[in-house]
Amino acid sequence: WNAYQHYKQETGYLNEKRDATRPMLPGLEYTEDQLWWISYARTWCNVFVPGFYNTSNGNYNNVHGPSVARVNGVAQNFEQFANAFDCPTGSAMNPEK
Repeated sequence: WNAYQHYKQETGYLNEKRDATRPMLPGLEYTEDQLWWISYARTWCNVFVPGFYNTSNGNYNNVHGPSVARVNGVAQNFEQFANAFDCPTGSAMNPEK
């Protein structure tokens, strides 16, 4: 996130909301910030067989937490995510602190 913010500062694009003068990718109606978060989440996309994360039978031995926790858990704790997607305070992705 910090590198992305530095890029925005260096390019003069500091506005959190959509700038109508900047071109959008065809077929997408996301802001640059929303696309950054979507890209972040996609790095952790995966599919596991049922029971892969079943820790009760000792089946989980991965060094990383479950992908949903690595994405949602991080995003829930970033005010910038809530701002980018207009998540209301108290919602699942913008819990009360």
